[in-house]
Amino acid sequence: MKKLVFVLFILAIFSFGAQTLAQSKVDSLKIDSVVFVKQAAPDTAWPSNDEPYIYPNPFSNVIHFNIPGEGKTEVKIFDLFSGRIVYDKSFEQKETLDTKNWRGKQFVVYMKRYDYDGNFRGTLPRVMLYRH
Repeated sequence: MKKLVFVLFILAIFSFGAQTLAQSKVDSLKIDSVVFVKQAAPDTAWPSNDEPYIYPNPFSNVIHFNIPGEGKTEVKIFDLFSGRIVYDKSFEQKETLDTKNWRGKQFVVYMKRYDYDGNFRGTLPRVMLYRH
């Protein structure tokens, strides 16, 4: 009985430590808000309104970006748990990313908008992406 209580105690401590470690990685990314984007079928045409879209979510092998407006969008995508940058590029309005080689299951997207002259125009809400 004492061994069972001891084992349960050790497991509880280990579980708390793992949760604390995972939480510290999340906290270090400073996620202000999370936007959940509706899932769309992979063969769906680009959305037609003026709202930014990232889809599908959850994704398998590709992610589509539609960021309307003039200028460029700087996009950085981080693996949530390792903190590793898996994508760091700029594009104009639409982009499709091949994600077959990405490891991990959860990602955070940071986006900054710039006009064509390179002047900073603002930050879009952070987005959480999930792999199937």
